[in-house]
Amino acid sequence: MLKQNSTIKRLTSILGVSLLLTGATQPKESPVADAAQTGDIAEVRALLQQGADVNAAQTDGLTALHWAAMNNYGEILDVLLYAGATVKPLTRVGGYTPLHLAARSGHAEIVTKLTAAGADPDEWTTTGVTAIHFAAQANSAETIRALAEAGANLDAPDEFQNRTPLVFASARNSTDALTALLELGADPSVQTALKDYTSLDANDRDDRAHRARVRAAEAGEEVVQNDNADRFAQLQRQQQQTPPDSSQSAEEDVEWDEDLEDQSLNDDEEE
Repeated sequence: MLKQNSTIKRLTSILGVSLLLTGATQPKESPVADAAQTGDIAEVRALLQQGADVNAAQTDGLTALHWAAMNNYGEILDVLLYAGATVKPLTRVGGYTPLHLAARSGHAEIVTKLTAAGADPDEWTTTGVTAIHFAAQANSAETIRALAEAGANLDAPDEFQNRTPLVFASARNSTDALTALLELGADPSVQTALKDYTSLDANDRDDRAHRARVRAAEAGEEVVQNDNADRFAQLQRQQQQTPPDSSQSAEEDVEWDEDLEDQSLNDDEEE
């Protein structure tokens, strides 16, 4: 028995050296995802015909469906769905589904295909947002409409500061997204955690805005005003001027802080 074990160890060692010398590698754990990442539909089809796992994920949790959704590979996505790809895989960081990545990239047709296949338009990431927040950030009106048609909540608050998609669109100066959300019935009167920002000193905000204008002028750049932020604040004030029900207390006006833009989904982008 000892002699047999010794022989096995020697053979294993020899095989390992042989692999190193010949440049051979171990089989890939996620070949379909690797092929989808490069957009190689022929390789995707060949691997699936050979029995490769359509849902095998790369080390970061990205599957073939994630890559197809993110890169707008509609034909590859169709092949993957036909082969039984799940629409609910999550990335290790952020907990993104393929739908989240499609919405973040503004791929409306991909969004429609995924929701038709059963993807939940209101599923949260671990960072507290839904697909429609991503679509608002991407300024993709068509993606917002596709999500709305699938039943997405237009007024979904993010889980950290209760910011709605309207707030995200305003913070990014996403005119198309803001217009689409309002046309579809998003409610600008929904209260958010923006009230937390009203405690910031107004003079300090004015000073920061002045410094930004000076820097832009020195660099020869055009100073861009965030008109959507003003529009959103005006809509909220109009809603609040409506006499409240007797059972409700009047709410304070919501004051917009331009610095909110710096806090919207930056942590997602860094990941």
